[in-house]
Amino acid sequence: MSPNYIKFSSGVAGKLLFVSIGEQKLRDSGAKRRGVLEPVSKRESRFENTLEEASFLLLFLEGQKKEKNKDDSHYLTVNYSLLTIHHSPLTSNYFLLSSGMLSNLRKSILTFVNGPKEYPVLAGIAAGLYPLLNTYDANFNLINSWEQFAFHFGTFVLLPVLLFPLVLWSLKKIGLFPKLHKYALSVMNFCVFAGLIVIITEGSKKEFFLMVVLVAGLLGALLHKHLKKVIVLQFILAITVLFTLVPFLTRYINYDTAWMEQPDAIEEVTFQKQPNVYFIQPDGYVNFGNLSEAPYNYNNSDLESFLSEKNFKTYDHFRSNYPNTVTSNSSLLTMKHHYFSNPRKTGKTPSKYRSVITGDNAVVSIFNNNGYNTHLLLETPYLVLNRPKMAFDHCNIGYDEIPLLSRGFDLKKDLAADLEKILDDENSGKRFVFVEKIAPAHVQFRQAASLGMEKERELYLERLEEANEWLKEVVGLITAQDPEALIVIAADHGGYVGYEYGFQSRTRSNDKVLLNSVFSAVLAIRWPNGQAPEYDSKFRSSVNLFRILFSYLSEDSKYLEQLQNDGSYLEIYEGAPFGVYKVLDQQGEVVFEEIQ
Repeated sequence: MSPNYIKFSSGVAGKLLFVSIGEQKLRDSGAKRRGVLEPVSKRESRFENTLEEASFLLLFLEGQKKEKNKDDSHYLTVNYSLLTIHHSPLTSNYFLLSSGMLSNLRKSILTFVNGPKEYPVLAGIAAGLYPLLNTYDANFNLINSWEQFAFHFGTFVLLPVLLFPLVLWSLKKIGLFPKLHKYALSVMNFCVFAGLIVIITEGSKKEFFLMVVLVAGLLGALLHKHLKKVIVLQFILAITVLFTLVPFLTRYINYDTAWMEQPDAIEEVTFQKQPNVYFIQPDGYVNFGNLSEAPYNYNNSDLESFLSEKNFKTYDHFRSNYPNTVTSNSSLLTMKHHYFSNPRKTGKTPSKYRSVITGDNAVVSIFNNNGYNTHLLLETPYLVLNRPKMAFDHCNIGYDEIPLLSRGFDLKKDLAADLEKILDDENSGKRFVFVEKIAPAHVQFRQAASLGMEKERELYLERLEEANEWLKEVVGLITAQDPEALIVIAADHGGYVGYEYGFQSRTRSNDKVLLNSVFSAVLAIRWPNGQAPEYDSKFRSSVNLFRILFSYLSEDSKYLEQLQNDGSYLEIYEGAPFGVYKVLDQQGEVVFEEIQ
């Protein structure tokens, strides 16, 4: 059998061009297991003499034998390259293009390429379509609002479609430099395509952008006779992106939020104590117990003394359940585990964590239900980059302030000033204020950006000292103007010091010191009247933090019966099969258990 063709009994040859769409499941209601469909009659199961009666299921099962059903009907199994093909007339999930269709497609492309006519609209679409699709394929979770889509589509596709014909018309109308007109369309296509690629990969690096666009313009002039071939190539590139983008969008649309459901009636809790609550989150701030030890080896007695004087109680073995801001805070505010929401090794996992953090969560709902005004104070727009629906009553960053091409850190707010405005508002009523400061953060996550283990440690400790000064400032503001408040200082994860770069943590490790560097998180609480509840020893990890606080505020310990597992979890890429693993258990001891 030829590796490129499958022969039918009638002698008809069909070339197989494309196969399955991502990981789409078999839709036949009678499917008993992957690859076996509902039984068919013997007549239907035979090869017929027409191509129309044949269809193919491509399964990722090498060398599978014939599948035989109870009624003796069966599917013919054929080994084809690295895949196994099952013949069956019952599927519509796959494309089979005959050699005739391919021939017609080839003729159409050749007619387009060799024809004399210019296609400025098509050239405009081709220049922007691949950059547009690639942007969404790589960054969908950050740019999935309709406002952002309108901007990207307008900039990447619509603008070139309108601009290219207009420029050509203007040149011909004016009659300026007529000998150069033949280069115009090619130069514009090359410049727009290359410029957009730079924008989506490197951001706003003006000098680099201008250099690339200049080189692209020169190439466009040199290759103007081959513009149509370039257009075909640009469309092919765009089509290749769809093979990953379409399955991703399918998973996003079908995103399962069942993990957010509470195991009890805690969302109906009624507070008996109703102090103002301030939740202060210094990003990546390790707890004091680990900060004094290797690999940090930092004397933080100055801040510890300050907090002690302000009647804070510290919890030195507290840690996060997840390794970054988005995954940690979504678990914190739902009081539930998400286990990374069925991640993919590519790192492109559909999630709605930002929507969860900005208000689609139990914590904000509970405060709202108890008559609190809820405030979200962010130093940068990183958590609201995709403009999620806001359930907080107030956020200090308006969506109109966020550049549409923002990467999340090009706007910086004065958190102390924004907090002071809330404190000065005598009419704000009871308040819950969530404050997120991007400091001290963590070591560089990517190897290319790392300055080495020791230098990254030094930079982390410099940022930690800055964070200490900021913490003193905001704690001083709150205690001076709201002395009866409940103040919680809790980090979202650790600083990753001890790694050369953060992604090293995604390799299997039994090193407890390094794992603690990922998950260790400061927790210090100023309880009203200095009276901590007797069950505050249950503070072990962030997933249960608010459940314990709500038990305190409601004076009802029944909510402690549904505390979640205090394990800490990582996506592992190296040293074990890719997957989600518990790496620290309930007591903070090293384990390595895959989560199915």
